[in-house]
Amino acid sequence: PLGDALHDRHHRASRAVAAALLRLGDRGLLALERSGSPYAAEALAVHRVRQGV
Repeated sequence: PLGDALHDRHHRASRAVAAALLRLGDRGLLALERSGSPYAAEALAVHRVRQGV
């Protein structure tokens, strides 16, 4: 699954995957929330700030 790519050794790739998951909507958000990746946590934090949550 795409969420597994969050654990890539290259931080740019992991950040790109996290951004792509955000663009997928609810399914992408769920994948990010289930991930233990720091890149997922970062993407979720940025998303919440942008949403005003």
